Amino acid sequence: MTTKAEITDIEHFVPAPEPSIITFRTQDGPWVANATDWVDAGLRYVATRLTEAEMLMLRQNRFSLRGAALAHPWHEMISNSEGLRFTGKGGQIPEEKDLCEPFTGIDISLPHVPDSMPGLEVVETLFEFDGPMILLLTDGRDLWLAICESMSGPEPLYVAGRVSAKEAEAIRNETLSVRAALTDRPWFGVVWKEEGYRFGDGYGQSYPENEAPMPGIGLISKEGLPDRLDPNAGAPSPI
Repeated sequence: MTTKAEITDIEHFVPAPEPSIITFRTQDGPWVANATDWVDAGLRYVATRLTEAEMLMLRQNRFSLRGAALAHPWHEMISNSEGLRFTGKGGQIPEEKDLCEPFTGIDISLPHVPDSMPGLEVVETLFEFDGPMILLLTDGRDLWLAICESMSGPEPLYVAGRVSAKEAEAIRNETLSVRAALTDRPWFGVVWKEEGYRFGDGYGQSYPENEAPMPGIGLISKEGLPDRLDPNAGAPSPI
């Protein structure tokens, strides 16, 4: 990571009195950093760049700080009167002394936050054609409608939007278009691996119009369906 990276959207957690946990963004994506100790240059942090799905689960206290730190290579940072910066040092696995205790979430008052990312379980396969094309998945709390983007690689790739139970039912009953799952909400990449469906690296605030399912098209045959649920009928709250 370049020491010149622009750092934005810094949020502080667990001030004691210096913030011991921070999240922030660079042009590469979201980061979480854990303060380890004071050195001559200032307060030292060990930082890890996360996927958007990992950051979502971290902020929902469903993925621990330790799990996040072990998920990707780490980068050293220093915070002092000149600001927060990368030093250019790092490695694959942080030393034990630089890791948070197991099962510790970003809200340290909550007990036993998992050290691994939630998996995705199949609730129902809604459409198949040479394999599952449209799936209703759950991460244990929320529902996701996953639409196959590619079957050509070693692993099937999907795009998924979070849906409410009412939206899922309406899509299943063909009173709401499939496109609705990717309308007015962020999308996340999903991959299938031997151990099952998992969040991938893909993410966007809105899915490209020219790549989304055709407007008004239902699961099987219906056309002219709405692409948005009645706002009073239970759309998911913003992520």
